Amino acid sequence: YTLSSKVWDSSCVMGKLVCDYAWPKAFSYGEKTFDEEKFTYYDDGTETKREVVKSTAKRPALETYMGYIIYDDRGILYLINPDGGVMTKYDDTAYIPAYARDKQGRPLFYRPYTATVQYPTQLSEADENGNRQWLNYAEMKVDSRKYYYLSENGQYFIESDYNDATDNRGLYFDYPAYYGNTDSNLNRYYFNTTAVVTSLKNETGILNRMSWMYSVTPVKLNELKFDKDGKNLSDPNGKTFEQMFPYTMAYNYSENYAAVKMDIKWDYDHEIDDGYGGKKNEYVQVTSNELRVVDKTGKVMFSSRKNYFSELGWTANERYVDPLSLGIDSIGSYYFDNGLMRLRVQSYDRYYFTDLDMVFIVTDEDILVRPDGKEFTVPSGYKLKAYSNGILLLEKDGKYSYYKSNGTWLREMEFTDAETFLEGIAVCALNGKYGVINNSGNVVVPFEYDYISTVSSGTVTAYKNGEGWTVFQKLSK
Repeated sequence: YTLSSKVWDSSCVMGKLVCDYAWPKAFSYGEKTFDEEKFTYYDDGTETKREVVKSTAKRPALETYMGYIIYDDRGILYLINPDGGVMTKYDDTAYIPAYARDKQGRPLFYRPYTATVQYPTQLSEADENGNRQWLNYAEMKVDSRKYYYLSENGQYFIESDYNDATDNRGLYFDYPAYYGNTDSNLNRYYFNTTAVVTSLKNETGILNRMSWMYSVTPVKLNELKFDKDGKNLSDPNGKTFEQMFPYTMAYNYSENYAAVKMDIKWDYDHEIDDGYGGKKNEYVQVTSNELRVVDKTGKVMFSSRKNYFSELGWTANERYVDPLSLGIDSIGSYYFDNGLMRLRVQSYDRYYFTDLDMVFIVTDEDILVRPDGKEFTVPSGYKLKAYSNGILLLEKDGKYSYYKSNGTWLREMEFTDAETFLEGIAVCALNGKYGVINNSGNVVVPFEYDYISTVSSGTVTAYKNGEGWTVFQKLSK
């Protein structure tokens, strides 16, 4: 048997990692500082506000990160490899877990820094050939990150070529290496453009816009040509830039479908004063950036342009948007898993939008959809908390249950606490004691621990009061 991060199957067992040194006896020897998502909810139709804040909490003496174990020896940190070998002393303020992997699947750490970005601000007049040049430039300081991975021997960090804007997998959490990888021969390619924008306060800045496409082979960018105004690109055959790169974001294919973001154009009549004491209709065109699902031909599978009407004249529109959280709480988003994908759906009051130029959110919820857009029915009274490995985590009256994508309960029981499935196993609690179950509902770590970590590339750390730490590992033949 060897350590495995694959989804649990009949070849898997749980074993204990035994080393030639002792695991800690105390749960924690100090605190850690970390980035935490904070949400502010409103009752007046205002969009929920998400911000990232610095928080502090007890640091578990054994903490997992993408297969590594961070060992806190009374304030001195060490990185332990999956075999239990001590790699190096570790300073988590110098190299911070990024909760992301590079294209090779290596866990990443980052160091923050401030970069100076130069951007063009003024174009020259066109010459006799229609060519124009940038005359003036400005500079702006932006907060950025440099990414690193551990060397094979675990002794030092190596700078990575990871680009978070293009290589991220949508969510940031301790995911296994296979998460978010494509199962198609279609690859993602992007083209980056920069626009200079001026605010109403006459403040100039830059707007980076990425345009995406899918293709078996990359587009030959040197064949793309600008028009004489330096604005519009096309290929030698006249295919426009928008036709080549139709998406503002694109995620990898899963089960023959991909989640993308697109600019959706639509229109409406807006009633305004005519200047003579009366009213007149103004035709308005707007663009909304929304999520869509496409097949391998690029066909949009279903639309969110649904309208709802009431007898009182109230109307609402739907739209599909990015998940509220960018962490594990939104697992199931962006990728199909056992025929279902999690999708955040907002409906907003049409009157507020068309007549008052305001967005008033009426409902904001997560659903599970099939590739044709048909919604998966969640058992009545339950709220969807997470979805992965073909299993729904549901909550009702403060208790948790697991429900399978085939419409049956995983275990007909309620847990006092529960986490989503990862790698085919899930941490949950009965009467305040934690254990681990697999995707067949069988117990693989008994319900006798006071704390158990989420599985991290096959490794789970568990703590029991009075006894200390145990390291479990998911093994496979």
